[in-house]
Amino acid sequence: MDAAEFDKAEKFLEQASQKDIEAAERLKETANSRLRSAAESKAEIGDLRHTQLDYKGAATFFKQAADIVPENDQLLLADYLQKWSVSTKDAGQYDRAEPPIIRCLKIRKKVLGPEHPSVAKTLYNLALLFDTQGKYAEAKPLYKRSLEIFEKVLGPEHPSVAKTLYNLALLFDT
Repeated sequence: MDAAEFDKAEKFLEQASQKDIEAAERLKETANSRLRSAAESKAEIGDLRHTQLDYKGAATFFKQAADIVPENDQLLLADYLQKWSVSTKDAGQYDRAEPPIIRCLKIRKKVLGPEHPSVAKTLYNLALLFDTQGKYAEAKPLYKRSLEIFEKVLGPEHPSVAKTLYNLALLFDT
């Protein structure tokens, strides 16, 4: 085989490699789309279970949804982590509710920034979890921080501000 033949072979191999890479990228996009769809279906079942007051069952489906969300869809993951935590708290499994809400908070702060209403909502839910457990000293600064964000971003008349003020007032009554 002469040098020209080697050059042709190399060119064909490079083309084959490029076609495989392109096919793999298409398959990855399809796989991520299907995983996202599967996660959304699991979360919908979680919503149905939560509506039926089957909080433990809801938590199971929200956890499954969180487990299959594609790596690059962090905000969707955060949504499912929060729903998992809330359902777990509502089921009375307080110790199991904390890790997903903490993970949700880290993701939202990183992706959205510390002043986003979704961060405030997560802080509020973490405060509510601590409040429910009688951990008032841990709940108080979280309520206060969520209140600051809600007032700054949504305005003082927003229902989230009122709800947070209400829970903070109850905390001072304990």
